[in-house]
Amino acid sequence: MSAASIITFLSTPEELTTTRFYQNAKKYTLLSFKAQSSKKYLDGWKLSAPAKLNYLADLVFHVVMMLITPLKVFFASIQALYSWGDDTILLQKNLEVLNIHANTAIADVIGIVFTKSGIKLRKNNNVRDFIAVAIIVSSVLLAVFAMKKADNFKIIYDPTSNSFKPAINWKL
Repeated sequence: MSAASIITFLSTPEELTTTRFYQNAKKYTLLSFKAQSSKKYLDGWKLSAPAKLNYLADLVFHVVMMLITPLKVFFASIQALYSWGDDTILLQKNLEVLNIHANTAIADVIGIVFTKSGIKLRKNNNVRDFIAVAIIVSSVLLAVFAMKKADNFKIIYDPTSNSFKPAINWKL
């Protein structure tokens, strides 16, 4: 592999172009909603199936690219380290591309389930929201799991306040 091809592999376009799969998904989604608005529900449902398949194909593409992009980030970080932090353009671009692929993959997953939302969420920063929700859900589930495993921890109904309260009988 020559130096020019390595630089081409590491360099990223300023803006990721949309894939043909996403363009087809958007086209079929809009056609589906157009059919539904004209009271042709069966035709709208038939048109949503190709949209969901195109969202799935776009999701596969972006997941594969999410697996390749950390390699590009690694090589760009070597270049940044070699230049003592003076040349971090490729590193910043590749980190941005990784974020874009992750955002698009999350939007595609939502687009498979809720077809029109896949178009709306394409430009949002879904990764930040997804990580926040994952942290909150995992913290709550970890707390519930820890409470269930604790000895003599029960939740009882308190009729005076009409709510459920923890009844803790810790044995020390």
